[in-house]
Amino acid sequence: GGITALDSYGDTGRPDLIPKAHISFLQNCVPFFETETHFFIHANYKPDVQLEKMDDDTLRWLSLRDFVPSPHCSGKIAVVGHTPHQAAILDLGHLICLDTGCCSGGLLTAFDVISRQGWQVNERGLCHCTLSFTATPARSENTMKVSLSHNDLGFWFLDDENGRSFP
Repeated sequence: GGITALDSYGDTGRPDLIPKAHISFLQNCVPFFETETHFFIHANYKPDVQLEKMDDDTLRWLSLRDFVPSPHCSGKIAVVGHTPHQAAILDLGHLICLDTGCCSGGLLTAFDVISRQGWQVNERGLCHCTLSFTATPARSENTMKVSLSHNDLGFWFLDDENGRSFP
């Protein structure tokens, strides 16, 4: 959290210890990043609000435990964090949550949204090199039943109800 970040600069809670270049970097960060197929935000979104008009509380603080949005009006896939999932990437089709609890002793996850390949490391930097998904909750006719399996190299695969595997 905030105090831990401040402590990493030295004396507890002293913002004056933060280098000016770091403050400048943070002041110039954008609230979201968008590609042709995806948008990337910290916490959450409102499905019927354009990203440019989204409020800061939703973008930065609204947990998926409090509100799981439907697909965004842009039609793009949302990539979020902020709500940890036990070492598994949460994939709802229209929303991918990459937070795997790194700040509380879980794994740090990186994910290529195009190839759908992922990498995970623990706090010592040891690579788990896994790709795992949390199955989509049954909410609509568009969901499919899935199961997880992994190969001898430790890579996880998502198997659908028709027996197809997706790395």
